[in-house]
Amino acid sequence: MSSHDLKHTGVALLAVAGVDPSEISRRAGHSSVAFTYDRYGHLFPEIDKQATQKLDKVRWGLGS
Repeated sequence: MSSHDLKHTGVALLAVAGVDPSEISRRAGHSSVAFTYDRYGHLFPEIDKQATQKLDKVRWGLGS
């Protein structure tokens, strides 16, 4: 296994664990969070769901 494979695995594990993408980008040494999303965006399916829930809370005054 190459060092690139290990880095890819590490990034994937962090993403699946729910680590913030900006932190993953920083740890991986990516040039930007956009790069991280371009390569690993499919591993962040909960981000859209969480954003929608937060907007619903603001719009409908649901919870804090």
